[in-house]
Amino acid sequence: MCYGTELTSVAILRWSQERQVEWHYIAPGKPTQNAFVESFNGRLRDV
Repeated sequence: MCYGTELTSVAILRWSQERQVEWHYIAPGKPTQNAFVESFNGRLRDV
């Protein structure tokens, strides 16, 4: 049984598979691979 963020992850993965959306993972410790989202998250925390 899944709870919290694990449940969300399963739902998103299932959604992407059903719609044949490619999933690209960011390597651990490499936030620069997705700088836009990292920047957004930093600004959101500052609000």
